[in-house]
Amino acid sequence: MERLIVDAAVICSGFGGAVAAARLAQAGLSVVVLERGRRWEPGDFPRDTASVDHDWLWSRDHGLYDIRWLDRMVSVQAAGWGGGSLVYASVFARPPAGGL
Repeated sequence: MERLIVDAAVICSGFGGAVAAARLAQAGLSVVVLERGRRWEPGDFPRDTASVDHDWLWSRDHGLYDIRWLDRMVSVQAAGWGGGSLVYASVFARPPAGGL
């Protein structure tokens, strides 16, 4: 196995990780970004809640959401390329074609 030597390793590809990796690369460093989960290709990311079923859970089938039950709260984490931005799961409404 060949060894990869880099100047910086960024763990996560979400909002913070993507910016950190970009800035480090702009500064001339060699950077590797590590992320668990899959990369969603254009058109593959589900756009409606009817398609959300049990295989979306990380613990069952390495899906999109990793849900952690803590003492008195629950944490929903993304598991995929894009990090936290994935947990928005299409909640941004598109404006009507004719405007508001």
